[in-house]
Amino acid sequence: MLAVVGGTTQRLAYAADGAAILVYHHVADETPRSTSVTPERFSAHLDYLQRHDFTVSPLLEVLESIRAGEELAAKTVVLTFDDGYVSVLENAAPLLRERGWPFTIFVISDYIDQGYGGYLTWDQLRQLAGDGATVGNHTRTHTHLVRHQTDESAAAWQQRVRDELTDAGQRIADELGDAAIPVAAYPYGEYDVSVKEVARDLGLFAVGQHSGAIGPQSDLLAAHALGLTNILCMSGDPPSGGDHPDAKAVFDLDALGLLRATRSLASGTDL
Repeated sequence: MLAVVGGTTQRLAYAADGAAILVYHHVADETPRSTSVTPERFSAHLDYLQRHDFTVSPLLEVLESIRAGEELAAKTVVLTFDDGYVSVLENAAPLLRERGWPFTIFVISDYIDQGYGGYLTWDQLRQLAGDGATVGNHTRTHTHLVRHQTDESAAAWQQRVRDELTDAGQRIADELGDAAIPVAAYPYGEYDVSVKEVARDLGLFAVGQHSGAIGPQSDLLAAHALGLTNILCMSGDPPSGGDHPDAKAVFDLDALGLLRATRSLASGTDL
């Protein structure tokens, strides 16, 4: 594969023991730029991955394979969506369905149960499960897990974190059955050693939000995941090569670290 890195063209090779996890939130034109990519930009990202023969694999399958020391396809990428916004159904899922690509949605169970506007319903999630989606745990209320409440003891805090993850996981399993997976995405990407201990005790994999690939040396209680938004992707054109079909996608993905992540796949390192 040829990639534009630092203004130069490089040919990348890929190790077969790692993957890059991409995190999206809204896929829409009218939602906040800080948590959105436009459908046009999302489509460009998918086109780039397809044109360059990336393998898009299910999240749980990748995490289990890494834990077991099993080989992955070279250039493995995982697509995920935090929070469970309805734009995933409206704008992202049709593009993924066309390609037959799996994806994971991390949902906030209380937001669904309380009928918050703009979020997917359980029925919509069942529909997406039929399109190849799996559904992970983004806690019950999307709280800052690392923060202690006023006068909250360490034991009470730990129980509250446990309840956030346990209650959400149970609701997801009750509603979605086999589409539910034992993977949590920490709200705001925040965690510490104690939060990871709770996830471990509950038998979960867990995902943070920071650049880099995951591989044999990764902490699978805080797996690297690369967040993509309009602000981080920028809104202008790439500084050069703008007529090439990959130019904007490469500019986005290189600026955000996907190519850095795939370089770490090439070297077998965990960035």
